[in-house]
Amino acid sequence: MDEEMQREIQAILKNLEKLPKAIGVTPKGRVVTREKRTQAALRAAAKKFIPAMQSNVKDSKAKHYRYRKSDGEKITYYPGNLRKSNKVMTFKKANPLAVFVGPKGYRGKSTDLGLGNTADGYYAPFVHDGTERHTANPFVKKAFTSARGEALRELKRKVENVFRYYAKQKRLGKI
Repeated sequence: MDEEMQREIQAILKNLEKLPKAIGVTPKGRVVTREKRTQAALRAAAKKFIPAMQSNVKDSKAKHYRYRKSDGEKITYYPGNLRKSNKVMTFKKANPLAVFVGPKGYRGKSTDLGLGNTADGYYAPFVHDGTERHTANPFVKKAFTSARGEALRELKRKVENVFRYYAKQKRLGKI
């Protein structure tokens, strides 16, 4: 992440810290927290990178195979598999305000990874960084440079909505 973007995000987060932890209550009586609204804003902004990543991935024309070391089972990867595996992810052990974007690995037991809703980004590092036989295609870096402005605008818009929600809950008027 470049320094300018990092400074803007830090400024946004610093403004969010001025809000109390509980910023409102839903009609059903559940407490709306600053952290949950911020997470939702970050996820919405991160989704702007997905189409850019998908457009930079070049699909293969043929199926590819690998064999599991544990049992030797043949796993088939169909064209378009890597494109479908790009997701926005959060991890339990990471900072609650951390959002990750990239190919997600499939953790199920199915071997038909090209059919249905399953997609496996197992071979994403080989495509992104290249191998000794194939040149690198840094689709994640290209997506970041092309979509970062749009993602930052979306983040600012969503954070403004968090402040509007707080103002509406506290009857402070329009912001």
